[in-house]
Amino acid sequence: MKIHLPYKINFSTDDYYAEHDVLRSDLKLYREASDDLAAGRRKLRSVKTLQSLVEKYPDCPMFLNQLIGAYEGIGDEENLEINANKLWEKFPDFLIGKINKASDLLFKNVNPDVILESVFGGITSLEKLYPERKMFYAVEVLNFHFLIAELYLEKGENQLALLYARVAEQIDPSNERVQLLMDRINYAKNSDVLLQCDENCNCDDNDATDDDVYIPPNEEKKEEKIVFVNKIDDKK
Repeated sequence: MKIHLPYKINFSTDDYYAEHDVLRSDLKLYREASDDLAAGRRKLRSVKTLQSLVEKYPDCPMFLNQLIGAYEGIGDEENLEINANKLWEKFPDFLIGKINKASDLLFKNVNPDVILESVFGGITSLEKLYPERKMFYAVEVLNFHFLIAELYLEKGENQLALLYARVAEQIDPSNERVQLLMDRINYAKNSDVLLQCDENCNCDDNDATDDDVYIPPNEEKKEEKIVFVNKIDDKK
């Protein structure tokens, strides 16, 4: 079932870069660097490209955000931390920056309720977080709902986690990270059902059949921070 969202979704970020007067030639360089980072190739070259773009377009937070991801890709923790703080301080309303900030706190095992309050003011819907906006880019909608789903999953509120994950899946059905998150949520939900059965039913272990056994997905709890790389940037 399709979930209705009260705002328009733009699957191309061309308008975003046009607002920041980014030249087409520079946008091509940016997307090539982003693709290289996503594929794990030419990392140092991508860092240099993004550094030059950040210098040329200091008021475009997306370039700085991608540079942070590039520093993480090469293991440069010092520059990652410096630029992550710079992004947060210079562009406090930048949605992708908020998402990455929350993701970093989640990685550091900060309480999900604390993350929701400190980063999003306790708000979990884009239309309330940015009431002046009537349109969001697909990459924003996907990553925001993915992140909120992760927070609810950590809180054990699996039904809410599933709701937000379904929105992310609706935006990009083939996204592997979203599918892995859906697997984790469904595993958690099935575990809750089995636990409830153990608590409320007089079940005899000897009566169990193969059909009673839930096989968890081949996915362990994440051991590395999520890096959101825009792979739906050019969808029309």
